[in-house]
Amino acid sequence: MSDMRETMIEIIGTHVEFCGATDAADAIIAALPDMVRPLEWNDHCGVSYYAGTEVGWYYIEVGGNHPETGEPFVAWSHDDEDAYHHGEHVKDVDSAKAAVAKHRASRILSAFGVQGGEA
Repeated sequence: MSDMRETMIEIIGTHVEFCGATDAADAIIAALPDMVRPLEWNDHCGVSYYAGTEVGWYYIEVGGNHPETGEPFVAWSHDDEDAYHHGEHVKDVDSAKAAVAKHRASRILSAFGVQGGEA
């Protein structure tokens, strides 16, 4: 049985009996972002990371100092290996991975007409 199916069974069992079908549907939609399979990141010498998905690639680059702020930078992008110039700059690799996870879940959920677990 898949993790998604088990999660839905648990939500339905809890909510339908006590709250009704509407609340069960809302609970399932709210749980969808956490059901998106995590990416498996490949580390390239600690200066770049990449992860393939069903619809493309995500890249993270770790650089020296940002040209505008002088701060160390990390940038991520989707389907553009040059994250430094074309990506979203964040404070560290964990922040980049979190931003990528949110971006990817949003893209996947948009196919179902929901964003961030909200109908």
